[in-house]
Amino acid sequence: MDLGYYGYLAQTIPPREIVRALAVRARRALLRGKPFFFEVPHRRRALAPAQRRPAVLTHGSSPASPADEILREAQAALGGELRLFGQLKRCGVPIDYHRDPFVAAVRYDPSVPAERVDPFQRGADAKVMWELGRLPQLWRFGQAFRLTSDPSWARAWEKTVRQFQEANARGMGVQWACAMEVSLRAMTVALTYGLVQDAVDPGFLLEFLEEHCAYVAGHLEETGAIRTNHYAADLAGLVVVGALFPELRRWHDLFARRLWDEIPRQCRADGTHFESSTGYQRLCAEMFLAAALAARTADLAVPQRVEQAVRGLFRSLPGRCRRSATSTPAARSRSRRAARWTRRSSPTTVRRSGRGSRRLARSWRSRSRKACCWRTLEWRCFAPVTPGSA
Repeated sequence: MDLGYYGYLAQTIPPREIVRALAVRARRALLRGKPFFFEVPHRRRALAPAQRRPAVLTHGSSPASPADEILREAQAALGGELRLFGQLKRCGVPIDYHRDPFVAAVRYDPSVPAERVDPFQRGADAKVMWELGRLPQLWRFGQAFRLTSDPSWARAWEKTVRQFQEANARGMGVQWACAMEVSLRAMTVALTYGLVQDAVDPGFLLEFLEEHCAYVAGHLEETGAIRTNHYAADLAGLVVVGALFPELRRWHDLFARRLWDEIPRQCRADGTHFESSTGYQRLCAEMFLAAALAARTADLAVPQRVEQAVRGLFRSLPGRCRRSATSTPAARSRSRRAARWTRRSSPTTVRRSGRGSRRLARSWRSRSRKACCWRTLEWRCFAPVTPGSA
């Protein structure tokens, strides 16, 4: 138990809300038969056509090296090889969203309702499946299309979304077992569509995004006063989808205010995230920035306090990365894009006190040169989707 964490909550959250949080946990424990304070595993033995969006980045303006890397990863994804937690893993063709690519013997039953999925499989981690279910290859397909204008990449993007929808019935299996992951998947689809909209008919997306938003709204991960990045992710996905797709604007209207209230709540005055984790801070910085940019692009209001909180998250990240030598590729991969928004001053500022630190220092030289290009390529897709001619 992290006493410092609960001490921080006790100092910053009104006692009335803490009592309400405990009441929520007690009710859920009674209804679901789960432990009161912590949920732990049991011990085991051995749409219509959209208008064209303006181009933010002209073709050929980015350095060759990042473009080549994008195309290599996109080509690998066509063959079912995806980068998960810093490693390229074969995930099948078509991709098997129920088998753990790190532990081939583990396969989650897609016919089990999401609420009954056991994420604690022996020797495996459900986070691997959720990383796979975030559909990270959509970014590479979209970027490859914008770099080459080859329609085959847009077709690969559409095929990926359709295959996931066919292989993962709503509310069934491990890919629906965590509302946060459902929300982040919807966010990925909504954002990356802006990269391929010139070549993809968006009609089928409305149903896909609607079912994701409806599921998240019905499974918000809120435990009263003690809210974490999971709850923020739930709200962020709803706001992004609602902002970028006017047909689904009601999701923004219903949940934007809650997200705008939650973002400053989760950010300390010094710019750090209240969960005191660089990994969570990078993830939240990315999610909050996506929500703010999507709303702003759709001419929807974003409170100033929210913008200040998001700026603080990014401004405080370089200092946290310099002082910490424990950030590993596996820890960083859950939020890769946010890290590229903040450039550290020098690789020599990383403490070389272990094998992981040396790897981090060595990888800096190549990554720093690519930061600006990755940034523009991955965030050039913000624009509302409106009915009109393709």
